[in-house]
Amino acid sequence: MTLRIAVVGNCHGDIIAKAARVALRAVESLDCRHIVSYATATDADRGFIDMADRVLLQVTDFTAPNSLAAGLDLRSGQVGTFPLVACNFLYPYAGKAHPLASASRRPYCPSGYYEGQLSDTMLIDVMHRHEDAPTENAVAEYLALDYARLLDLDRLYDMNRIKMQRIGAASGLDLWPRIERRFRDMPIFWTYLHPNGQLLRELTHHALQQLELGISGTDLAFGIASIKEPLGFVHMPIHPSIVRHFGIDWATPDYRYRLMPEGRFTAQEFASRYIRFEHNDGLTQAVDRVHTNVDLDAGVETLEQERIKSPRNGDIMIHLAIGYWKQGKLASSMAAVLAALVVDPTQAEWVEFLCIVARQSGLLT
Repeated sequence: MTLRIAVVGNCHGDIIAKAARVALRAVESLDCRHIVSYATATDADRGFIDMADRVLLQVTDFTAPNSLAAGLDLRSGQVGTFPLVACNFLYPYAGKAHPLASASRRPYCPSGYYEGQLSDTMLIDVMHRHEDAPTENAVAEYLALDYARLLDLDRLYDMNRIKMQRIGAASGLDLWPRIERRFRDMPIFWTYLHPNGQLLRELTHHALQQLELGISGTDLAFGIASIKEPLGFVHMPIHPSIVRHFGIDWATPDYRYRLMPEGRFTAQEFASRYIRFEHNDGLTQAVDRVHTNVDLDAGVETLEQERIKSPRNGDIMIHLAIGYWKQGKLASSMAAVLAALVVDPTQAEWVEFLCIVARQSGLLT
């Protein structure tokens, strides 16, 4: 008999569903699906929720009339909840995509480049005002803006806090104290809707416990441990005036934000790239080819060329290492992983992959 689990929510729900599959890997017949809450619900989505043995539902601050939550009895043992986690106060003008984002959508980049979570309406406004001027002028004006003069940042902070506490109370997990305690000392959000791995592990632990399926402590820990930094592939820079206002120690002018697989850039460099709509479509496609095994050799060839152009880009090297590994070129794969770790030795997932390649090469037992 198939055990059906529906996880309804945004990208947080996708992470929870993947961790649930790991934690319940011993279940002989398991169908655990992430059902996107912000997309138009299909009959298949509603049908699966109706048939599901367990439903994990993301709690937000609003309920749309056609919500997938309609008809669910939140008091029943069948339905568990987890909170939407967001930090709008760090990104008050996010949400509106770059004007060219829609036209840049591809199967390997479905949202287009510089979509809503990697955008800032103030930067768009400055960009339009300086259409005929050097990019540097627009970047300087953008970085010189004082968001504290444009809106009440402390009130926005309080609104974010109240909203998160309200959602936390409704879902049984209030993550606001962690956010409040940590955001000045470390990056706990990559974009306004993408929390770091630490918050996601706490969120997932809460959700999986509510399944009430007798998951052992070991299996639960294994599922939680499978969550690294799944949403850390792209970072939206925090505006310098936000950094100053809240006293965010880690976000210095030299701090480099990750735009995988293109590299890491300061807030100033990001703004310049954004205005120029600068992106490497061929590199993005090559990474997709490596991971989907569609035209793998062409993907590897492109990554080899990109590595020559950007010898300090660890993301290119690690994807090239994965491509070599899939081609059976273990020595080349190991060399590429080691080169990536020289650039960035903090990436635990790269170390894990190195161990996999080393075992297959007979260097580890």
